[in-house]
Amino acid sequence: MKVLAIDPGATTGWVLYDADAKRALSSGQFRGHTHESDDDMMPCSKVVVIERPKGYHGSPGAVVDCGYVCGRIVQG
Repeated sequence: MKVLAIDPGATTGWVLYDADAKRALSSGQFRGHTHESDDDMMPCSKVVVIERPKGYHGSPGAVVDCGYVCGRIVQG
């Protein structure tokens, strides 16, 4: 089974992971929540996991930005 894992943030990273072979197949990154480059497209997968940030009182701005990007990705 192939799993697409996304780590949102100011620079969003992704990895396509083969759970059966237990290895990464490909990976990449892009700025924010939009992907504008045609030569480095993020792969598709039936299973997608997105890191969900958890902020606490006084969380740094990067955590708040990560939460915003995560929401935008989930929104589609």
